[in-house]
Amino acid sequence: MDNSEFETRAFADPYDTEQDFLEALSTCPERQQLLDEIRTFNARLGQVTGGIPTPPELCARLKAAVTEAASPTEAAAETVSNVVRLPSRSQPARLVVAAAALVLGIGMTYSTMFGSNQPSAAEIEFGQQVVNHVYAELDEIKASNGASLQQVNQAMGSIGGALDSDDAMERLGISFARDCIILPRNHSAHLVISGNRGAINIIIIDNSPVRREFTFSDDHFAAVVVPLENGNLVLVGEKSERLTDFQQVVDANLSWRI
Repeated sequence: MDNSEFETRAFADPYDTEQDFLEALSTCPERQQLLDEIRTFNARLGQVTGGIPTPPELCARLKAAVTEAASPTEAAAETVSNVVRLPSRSQPARLVVAAAALVLGIGMTYSTMFGSNQPSAAEIEFGQQVVNHVYAELDEIKASNGASLQQVNQAMGSIGGALDSDDAMERLGISFARDCIILPRNHSAHLVISGNRGAINIIIIDNSPVRREFTFSDDHFAAVVVPLENGNLVLVGEKSERLTDFQQVVDANLSWRI
């Protein structure tokens, strides 16, 4: 297990008891130090958040925000449509997305504690937008009956990509394929393949590449953002999924010109 995968799994579950994780931990004192710092941070965060009463004015502001989101003004609706195509969502679903965004912010705080070359605020926001897009598409992804090679290549065509054969379709187990608008003025393809622990979202966007590969997670998903020559590859899957393994599978079976 390399350092990148170890860090991803440590952030996702600092109390992971799987044998390969424990073996990787035992081979490097720096990894044990990282894990101890993550656990300490978790404990301190729990103490801080558990001991702070919720201000009444904050509750009122949150309720007002949810009400506004449920009935957006024309200007607000236009702004949302320029960012991402969102299907009609129920109020609980909106709250789930908002909670995911809050947890994402905490996850990125973890990352800034270790090393100097950290994602910028814009890169963190980009990752958040991708994960929020996945949440918005969950119902349609679950309802999908599968994707054809033609659908995959139509989705990949927006970013200059292609899948070579039905054999590759079978190897990847693609169940969903669509060209999506996640960022204004950028093209993107959204595919879903079968992972070991659940569905894995593959999103390729022709926006400016991030400076370095980085990972983050919330209560549901783990994600890795990988810079390409002229864009980014983002994998989003269950927290217990080893996304780095599937990154290699994707590289071996999909091709794109970004």
